[in-house]
Amino acid sequence: MRNSKKNSKDKAIKHAEGIKTGSFERRLSLTRAGLLAGTKVAGHMTASLFSSKEKRQERRKKVLSEQAHFLVSELGKLK
Repeated sequence: MRNSKKNSKDKAIKHAEGIKTGSFERRLSLTRAGLLAGTKVAGHMTASLFSSKEKRQERRKKVLSEQAHFLVSELGKLK
């Protein structure tokens, strides 16, 4: 029982250490997230030029879902 409490505390500390609190660090993180999202979308558009409409829509949903998860994760680090 004591060991599981210690592990939970260690995980909470590691999570808290990942939160970005500095002004520069936060801005850099947001800039990076925007650049990565733009690059992914541009790459997706280029790669799907010669795909069928159904495949383009399917891949677009996948890329947008991945980007949404990434952005939520990044924003979670800016608490």
